[in-house]
Order: sequence, then structure tokens, then C-alpha cells
Amino acid sequence: MILDLTYGCGEMCRTLGIDPDVKNNLKQGGFDWSFIPYEDNYFDMVLFDPPHIILREQNLGASGKLYRNLAEKYGHYETSIEAKIAITKAFDEIMRVLKPNGICIFKWCNIRMALSTIEKLIPSEFKIDDIKIQANGGKRIGKYKTVYYYLRLSHLPKPEGMGMVTTTLKGKED
Repeated sequence: MILDLTYGCGEMCRTLGIDPDVKNNLKQGGFDWSFIPYEDNYFDMVLFDPPHIILREQNLGASGKLYRNLAEKYGHYETSIEAKIAITKAFDEIMRVLKPNGICIFKWCNIRMALSTIEKLIPSEFKIDDIKIQANGGKRIGKYKTVYYYLRLSHLPKPEGMGMVTTTLKGKED
């Protein structure tokens, strides 16, 4: 079973040539990533493509219309803190619903948050099997990159009734 946990445009599935069994269209009222309404150890693979735009911290300038259009089409976060919290919660749920040794393909574009920052949000329970980088076009060719992280869940999830697996932001104390 494959879960498409993206914003709902289907571009990641088309790019990878994957036809998921369950498509979640968050843009059209699908379920929130912080609570995936499936039982533990249900999916073999999860495709995870969260929004990459952070509007409030964006220096919109002359490209403001472009960023607003991207945000409308693909979703956005207001702040980088909101993005980190949402992505961390989503990874908690992905770990819960993935079968042992399940695969998560995580897509990120460094348009507003550096790859080094986003990589710190990937839970240690995932082993990175592969990374594929695609340079994006536009005026600044090569500045922005879309990265596909092929992650394998390398631990057995907690038994049912033991509570949700939680992840803390690396480098951040409670």
C-alpha cells in the first residue's frame, strides 16, 4: 500500500511514476498530516511533499506575485517555525503508519529553507537510502534544487497502546 501525503497536485507521483493506493488531497479538505487516519504499520511507502513556501518571512519584492501563486497552488507556511513543527509532526505520523523497513520518499525544494536545516528534521529512525537532486530552472538556474530523499524506516515501531512515536527538533531544547 502506498500513501500520497502531498498537498494534492500529484506532481510528485507523476515525476516518480508512482500510482499511490491512497491519495490525500489536503488542498481539497483531505486529512491533516499530524493525524493520518490509518492504523499503525499500514503502508509500505509514503510519498511526502510538504509546502516549501514560507510567506511571512519571504522577501517578496518584485517576485511577490510568483510566490503568492506558488503558495496558492502548493500550500505554504507562515513562518519557518510553523514549517518545522508541521514537518516534525508529519514525520511522527509517517513513522507510525509505515511498516517496518517501509520507505518514505521525502521531497524538498530549498526555496526558503536550506537543505541542511530540513535534513535535521528527518528523524534518526530513518536511514537515507538514496538522495536524488534535480536543479530547478528559472532566472537563477542551479540556485534552487529539488531533492528527493529515499528514507527507510530502520526500527520497529512501538507496539500498539504505547503512545505515538515522538520526534524533537534537533538542536532545540524543550
